[in-house]
Formats: sequence, C-alpha cells, structure tokens
Amino acid sequence: MSFKRRAHFPPKYAALIYFAQNGTYLNGYNSNATLPFEPERRTTCKFRSKRHFEQSVNNARRINQSLFDTVPDTLNPNATASISCAARAARHDQRVQRDERHRTVPLLVAFDTTTGGTNRAMFNNITYNAPIVPTVFIALSLNADVGPGAADVASAYGPWNFILSANETVDIVVMNSDTGNHPFHLHGHKFQIVGRRTDYTSSDPALNPPVVEGQANPVRRDTVQVDAGGRATLRFVADNPGAWFFHCHIEWHLESGLAVTFVTSPTAMLAAAADDPVPGFLYDQCTALGVPTADNAAGLNSTTDLTGLPLGPFLQNNGWHARGIGAMAGCVLTAVLGMASVSWYALGERLSDAEVEEDTRRKADAKAARGRFYGVGRVARLVRKS
Repeated sequence: MSFKRRAHFPPKYAALIYFAQNGTYLNGYNSNATLPFEPERRTTCKFRSKRHFEQSVNNARRINQSLFDTVPDTLNPNATASISCAARAARHDQRVQRDERHRTVPLLVAFDTTTGGTNRAMFNNITYNAPIVPTVFIALSLNADVGPGAADVASAYGPWNFILSANETVDIVVMNSDTGNHPFHLHGHKFQIVGRRTDYTSSDPALNPPVVEGQANPVRRDTVQVDAGGRATLRFVADNPGAWFFHCHIEWHLESGLAVTFVTSPTAMLAAAADDPVPGFLYDQCTALGVPTADNAAGLNSTTDLTGLPLGPFLQNNGWHARGIGAMAGCVLTAVLGMASVSWYALGERLSDAEVEEDTRRKADAKAARGRFYGVGRVARLVRKS
C-alpha cells in the first residue's frame, strides 16, 4: 500500500493525506498525516511487512512551509500518520511480460544548439512542435477524409508521434545524453519500471545491465526521473485508446521541445467516439481560436503531405562543407605564399656596406635637390623670384 500527496493539492488549514492504492485514490483521508513534497514531483511512501503483520506503523512527516505563499495560522506543519496492514492481505501482483506483440520505442534525450542559434531539447534529434490540427482530431477525421486506414499512418501525425496498436506491450527506452536529470511523465498509461542503468553507453554490466524478465510486480508509475547519462526501460500495455503525451515534467524543458505523443489505437478511438461523441464545445473552442479540426497534422487532406507544418529548429550541420573547405584552402595557400616570399627575400643577393652607403647618399642628394614638400617649396621660390 502507498499513500500520495500531489504538490498542486496543498492543504488549506490542515495537513491532509490522499491515500492511493495501485494508482487509484481511496475514499477519505487522514487529517493527521502529512508528507513533505517537492514541486512538480509526486512523493510516495512505501513499506514492506510480513504476511501476518498486524501492528500499526507510525510515520512522521513535516511540510516545508516555504512552499506556501501564505501560511495559515491553523496549519500544523508537523504530523504523524499511522498505517496498519490487514491480516492475511492478498498480495497484488500484476507484471507486464514481453509477448509476440512486443514493441520497443527508443528515445534519446538531448539538449543542443540548433540552426537558429538557440539551445533546444529533443527526443531522437527532433524538437516537438504542436501540430496545426490537434492529434485527437487527426485520428478521428483521417479515415473519413482520406480513406480507410489513413488514421493508422504515423506520418500523418508529424515526426514526433508513435502509433501504438491496441493491447500491444510497449517498452519506452529513455536514454539521457544530457548532463541534467529529467523527470518524464506519461499520460494515459501507468508503466512499470523494468530496468534502470547508470550509464547507458557503458559496456560494464554493473553500470548498464540488461533488462531482467519475469520480475515480480515491478514498481508502477506514471513519472520517472532519468539521471544524467542514465537509462530507464518503461513497460506498459497499450490498452487505453487516445493521444497521450510523454514529456519532461520540467515546464521549460517541455517548452523547449522535450516531448512526443503516443497515439494508442486510432481504430479504437473512432469506435469509442461513435458510441460517445467528442463534446461539441471542444469543436466550438477550436473554431473560436481558428484551429482546424480535420485532416492531417498540417490540416491537409493527405497522410504524407505536411506542407506548412511547423518543424525545427534543427541541429546545426557541423563539419566540413564546401564553403569551409574553400576558406581553409585559401588560408593555407596565403600562408604558403607568405612563407615563400620571406624565404626568397632571406636567400636573395645582399648589398655590401659600401653599396648601402652609396645608395643612402644618392637618396639624400636627390631629396636635397628636390626640396621640401616634394619640390613644392622650390617651385614657390622660383615663382617669387620671377
């Protein structure tokens, strides 16, 4: 059993704990229980007990009052919670195993300087941009507008989407090449963390071990932190039709493009919409905002033509290109000619001291005969005499 407190549900006048089991909130709460929490992160407290353990366990927690804009006078920042296990409680065991319909989605996390000169985030070198047509409406309209099966064509949704078949087992393999830690959140599904690595580039099995199959009830979450250089394998069954975001839970990282969308079973989405149509106010809101609600991600009646779809910025195309090679060749040629000129001058015929003295005397006589200011003064004197 676990109990959870979300950071965006702070207690108003008392320390409240919302209890949850297997991701589902239970009825009621304990007003004398609290947990310190961190912004944008869910805190989970777990304990393990023997099968026949029936004694209660007390947990002391303290709320960080600096997280409140105004601290109520009646707030109790220090509290304890008592948790008890029922006798012979059944053990919850739901493990997700690989099967013949297993699919692996590798996602490489990176921050890098892009063509616009800005530092952007990306999965698999692709920065997320919101499609012109919302993803849900793409799935619900393509079959009718383009033809049967069009909603299952991944290219129609843009390069940051993955189409998942109904009830297939999916492994999201997140590899963090960035130097910072990232908390990743998946909408619409609860994944099991079946593998973690300290260094996904290492050949040392202690740092980069393989996934162990058949684990007994791996921990189930919808958010996981992947440390710098680390790797996490997240397994779930695609049994919830819809368009689901997978993104970094640090807001500005999401704004920088660190996100993808998993579209689970467009066929099942269409069937569900036939029985329970999308509320009309969603279409009304899109109309009011000038957002189209049909066709592909670019608003075009096609599964491949995405003309006008916002893309990029892209990674800088570093390396040797024609202009760079030409500039380097010019620099090298100029350096060679300069060195050759210096060498020729150093190895050329040298004048004797007498010749140098004679040349200097000749130049001095010529200067004296010419007068000052290159002869202008001499001409002026002659004009005055005449």
